[in-house]
Amino acid sequence: MNKRIMEGTIKAEEVHQRIAVYSQLEKREKMMLQAFALQAKHGKRSCAGIMSSNLIGEGVMIDIGADQDEELLECPDQEKTITRHECLDYSGDAKNAESCKTCGNFSVTRRVLLPPKA
Repeated sequence: MNKRIMEGTIKAEEVHQRIAVYSQLEKREKMMLQAFALQAKHGKRSCAGIMSSNLIGEGVMIDIGADQDEELLECPDQEKTITRHECLDYSGDAKNAESCKTCGNFSVTRRVLLPPKA
């Protein structure tokens, strides 16, 4: 990536987006490692509880401390990195709703950004 920056074939915005994505991946990997350490210490039920809460797990994209306005997600439908707000807008469009319902970002984005149902 450094070579591409020096050549000018990659924009600074793309570099910052990649760094943000890599940072989120690193946070999730650390959380998984901590969950498995808890499992080793306290048994399988502790790790299963964390996984069922959707804090971490396969395909789950949830913020682990970043500002929600700046959080970046990989959108499989658009094949690019978008913010959580853009995800909400895109999935709220009637023509995208069906394909978005199978995405791991769909329910988490709604839980994080929308007010709870009364």
